[in-house]
Amino acid sequence: MDLFNSDIASSQIYRNVRDSDTPMMIYARQLCLDLWKIYKPFADEHFVIEMQRDFTARFWEMDLTCILMELGKGVKCAKPGPDIKVDGSIWVEAIAPTSGEESSPDKVPEIVTGIANSIDSEKITLRYTAAIEEKHRKYLGYVESEIIGSNEPYIIALNSSRIPNANQDLSIPRIVSSVLSIGSQYVEFDRESGDIVGGGHHYKESITKNNGSEVPVDMFLNPDYSGISAVLYSSSDCCNRAEKNGSGFILVHNPLAINPINTGFLGVGKEAITTIDNETDYSISWLHHEPA
Repeated sequence: MDLFNSDIASSQIYRNVRDSDTPMMIYARQLCLDLWKIYKPFADEHFVIEMQRDFTARFWEMDLTCILMELGKGVKCAKPGPDIKVDGSIWVEAIAPTSGEESSPDKVPEIVTGIANSIDSEKITLRYTAAIEEKHRKYLGYVESEIIGSNEPYIIALNSSRIPNANQDLSIPRIVSSVLSIGSQYVEFDRESGDIVGGGHHYKESITKNNGSEVPVDMFLNPDYSGISAVLYSSSDCCNRAEKNGSGFILVHNPLAINPINTGFLGVGKEAITTIDNETDYSISWLHHEPA
């Protein structure tokens, strides 16, 4: 089972990586082949066919598995079930959402070269929440069918590389605000001196879609989503990958998780740890890991 073959592929990215001789594509092709040597024993029989149709999603699944192995994690890719099982009990489901349906007014607009482009953070956030919601529904099905045990952690690994401008993040990354109801930033001034005396972020319960419907952004403050232990975020792809594996990861812990994962579980990137103080107040602290 060769990763790149002469079969007709509907994915333009797959064809570019396979056929192009530009330096970037040569790098990407070699990276894929190197990862494939490691991942091939874990791949199911349809992996290459699926990669020819949806390159980014399958690359993320392969890359994530290889990174976890490099970090010393025991990995299995048993089917049926989520994409990866780590250290015998932690399930990881990978997803790489698109920018949205072409006809949707909520689609994240493409980048237009040569002109100034604004970043619509709310539309990007909607893509994140839709992806998490999709994988949460799958989680409930896995638990119901007893593929995932009721005491086993479940992580959603979200890659944003095919959402335009998603890698241009905010002071509080969008993946954090997508699940913890964090709105726009504000600053408090002293009226007499004009000095900055405080500030923070507004509470934002939901985002309004173009059709007027409200999409909650409070999943990690909602007990209905307590089966999600954490969200693991990355914006890397086959052409833009950190030299230190996992150094760009953001791991967002769910403070209401019924099966939480330990702080420092991966030991790379950074982690958002939320402490709920009372019914209305919570705080977020960050754990930053130095690249190995």
